[in-house]
Amino acid sequence: MLGVQRGLRPNLPYTINRPLSRVELHVHLDGAIRHETIYELSKAKSLPLPGNGSFEALKSYLIVNHGVSLSNFLQGFDTILSPLLGDLKAVERIAYEVVEDSSKQGVAYFEARFSPHLLLPKHMVADTNEAKKFVWDVTAAAITGLEKGQRDFKTKGNLIATCIRGRPENWFMDTLELAQDINFHGGRIVGIDLAGYADTNEEEGTLKSDAAVEFCRNGAKLGIARTIHAGESGEGKMVSWAVNELLAMRIGHGYRITSDSQAYDRILKDQIHLECCPWSSLLTASVSPTDLPHPIVQFFQNDFNVSINTDDPTITGSQLDDEYNLLRTWGLSEHHFVKANFNAARSSFLSENEKKDLLQDLSKSYGFTT
Repeated sequence: MLGVQRGLRPNLPYTINRPLSRVELHVHLDGAIRHETIYELSKAKSLPLPGNGSFEALKSYLIVNHGVSLSNFLQGFDTILSPLLGDLKAVERIAYEVVEDSSKQGVAYFEARFSPHLLLPKHMVADTNEAKKFVWDVTAAAITGLEKGQRDFKTKGNLIATCIRGRPENWFMDTLELAQDINFHGGRIVGIDLAGYADTNEEEGTLKSDAAVEFCRNGAKLGIARTIHAGESGEGKMVSWAVNELLAMRIGHGYRITSDSQAYDRILKDQIHLECCPWSSLLTASVSPTDLPHPIVQFFQNDFNVSINTDDPTITGSQLDDEYNLLRTWGLSEHHFVKANFNAARSSFLSENEKKDLLQDLSKSYGFTT
């Protein structure tokens, strides 16, 4: 299963305008940075690089090629984030490039996880007014990059303000306030999320913390949309917890509900959207290659509300084309892919009017009449 190649691109003697017919709901902005950009910024700032310091050594270090733990999968983020810390122009650039790369993959709309606290300059004390201002400034830089990218490439990207599980209380408070500040972001932050990092990847303790529960419930009271990482490194019961206690409207990953009938039946019955990421499900060892059929195949076969996403292309070495190609080797077809994109559009955190427009655009791209 892991023998399927990633990153292959057709070498055509011509160019073709690719229709924007895909929707992606689970990609991390800081996990979708070009390796070339990381290398260029790191060299310009004289930052240490893995191995012999070459570009190939960097790629080899960052891309995971076999199933490891989620903690090990996420270890490369220190190297990824290092050249971005405190650099607003670099953040604007990577956001712009993510839009361009998404457009090349045929994406009409995406929602990118973004945790501004991870980009604080090293010298800055986290729980200060200065740090809080930076959180807003770096988010503004990301939004500027998304807007410029949309103008140039027609693909629209919004942000999901993401708090890292197990981090200080002010991170949760800032993230919620940021998402609520629509006068600042103008609707470009469409929801909130809780995610893990290399040292906080354990789900049960961190998702059941008072801070996590308060964060999500307050978000619900404020009318902020919520998606939660669950059932990836943790058991299927954590998906039930995310839905029942954290009031999740969507679930990031959720593969392990296949071993928890109560969670499985609830997600299916209520059609709670599952943001599935085929390659990362294997590379984080959330799913074993010997688990057949893969949970994503089961979800499609049983008519779950599911979408196809990349998660962290910088780490997986895959783009959306590679995710679809992997799914083809599992027996899925264009029928499933079209359905997944309409599922994603309907389950997006766009306003109802924007969602209607997106669905119409997808229908036109696929040649459907409505």
